Amino acid sequence: MLSRSNKRATGHNVTVFDRDSMLFQVDTRRVGQKGVNRHTMRLQEGMCSCGKWKNYRIPCSHLVACCAYLNMSHERFVGDFYRLENVSKVYNGVFEPISTKGDHRWPSGVDIPKLMHDKEVEKKKFHTI
Repeated sequence: MLSRSNKRATGHNVTVFDRDSMLFQVDTRRVGQKGVNRHTMRLQEGMCSCGKWKNYRIPCSHLVACCAYLNMSHERFVGDFYRLENVSKVYNGVFEPISTKGDHRWPSGVDIPKLMHDKEVEKKKFHTI
């Protein structure tokens, strides 16, 4: 997703409205059927009007374009949970094997239904136009 943002940002036009508060307007170029949009970037507030940066914590193309305009790295705006040192912490704990039915930690008396393939249901192919 970040590489796509980098690629798209090359065609964006950045206009500075307030350098002190880092308020920008970003106009996108037409790419196929998409583009020619206008977005507001509030860099200090961590907000872009497209919503992608806030939702995914990965810099959108508008943020990348603003960072390029300011000659700063956009990588500092990547969410902390994507950073390698934090991802590796997830696997630092001890993993226990899945218990068997004799184990007191395994719930007893639970009837888990079996899933069976329904031979009557035929897979349908989707055709593109």
